[in-house]
Amino acid sequence: MTKVMIVDDEALMRRGLQSLIDWPSLGCEVAAVEENGLQAKLDFDRVRPQIVISDIKMPVMDGLELAKWLSQTHAGTKVVLLTAFADFTYAQQAIEYGVSNYVTKTGNMEDIAAAVRKCQAQLAGEQTREAARALQIAELLRSVLDGTLQKQSEIEARAAACGLQPESFTLLMAETDPGEADAPSR
Repeated sequence: MTKVMIVDDEALMRRGLQSLIDWPSLGCEVAAVEENGLQAKLDFDRVRPQIVISDIKMPVMDGLELAKWLSQTHAGTKVVLLTAFADFTYAQQAIEYGVSNYVTKTGNMEDIAAAVRKCQAQLAGEQTREAARALQIAELLRSVLDGTLQKQSEIEARAAACGLQPESFTLLMAETDPGEADAPSR
């Protein structure tokens, strides 16, 4: 189940988002409902939602500030911003913060459901890429450990292809004589 956090200062909108969207059919659960961005920020680590649906205009901390904070601290989280205003400035800032979708509140709930499905597709794509990267790294380590890959330049090139920077890892190899461990010490 994909965890969703709803953030909106309007109680009616919060209730509507919770009840008018068939979350289970989307493979989602509403894990938290917050009144503003600050509450969402404070509750984020406890809830760990994959998708945050937030109003843009709210007191205390608005949706754009929340989106900015999420882009800096929880970049994998998908954000859908809701607005009653079709303002290009908001859309520009939303793009800058990596917001997945921008939906007007005047639209129907299907627009929000479609935005959630888009976020889920993005999350699935990222998981697939991460799994492929982990497999590449495992294959690199296996090649180094079994001796099929020995040249430092080749190891560094393959590591870079996996997205590893030479300064981000250390590889130490030692050859031992298996009989040495059984030999009596002198």
